Amino acid sequence: MDFDASSFGHQIPGGVLSNLGAQLKAAGLEHKLPEVLDECSNVRAELGWPIQVTPFAQFIGVQATLNVIRGERYAVVPDEVKKYALGDYGKLLAPVDPDVLDRIVSNGSQYIAREPRRPEPALPALRRKFPRADDDELLLRHSFDSAIVDAMRENRPDYDAYKIAGKPILYLLKEIAKRPPVARLVLSKGDMSIELTRDE
Repeated sequence: MDFDASSFGHQIPGGVLSNLGAQLKAAGLEHKLPEVLDECSNVRAELGWPIQVTPFAQFIGVQATLNVIRGERYAVVPDEVKKYALGDYGKLLAPVDPDVLDRIVSNGSQYIAREPRRPEPALPALRRKFPRADDDELLLRHSFDSAIVDAMRENRPDYDAYKIAGKPILYLLKEIAKRPPVARLVLSKGDMSIELTRDE
């Protein structure tokens, strides 16, 4: 592929770029791809240079496509773009262009609050509700419905039966004792060595 200096501006990842090209082609608008990529650079700068990883690369690609196809910039604003501009996804790397922010707020969904609601910390309530759960289970319970986590707990293997991290040498010796007799066994690590021999 020829060198394309514009990629330094839009920085759209390859997967997003190929999907964008395929969708424009399906709509009979493949000739608009260069214009959309130029607009991606503009949108990215106006939104304060968000990092080009999922989902932000998709936000920029969609907004740029809408700007080009509609012929009026930010006439249509996806919910995700408005949420991003208002800080719902966390602190922005740089401020959104004030004029663009006005258009985003005006033309985006009116159901999206101007000030994002900050969620309460989840961990204290989860620890109270599930006092015997370890951190892994608490993370699952925060992410999934309780019925799903309960089913996971019921069907999980007995991990304690496989736990050897606490006493690995004792575990190894017990396992060796279960096997047919061994005439000589040597365990060594670094400068230390243990040799066990079977009495005839």
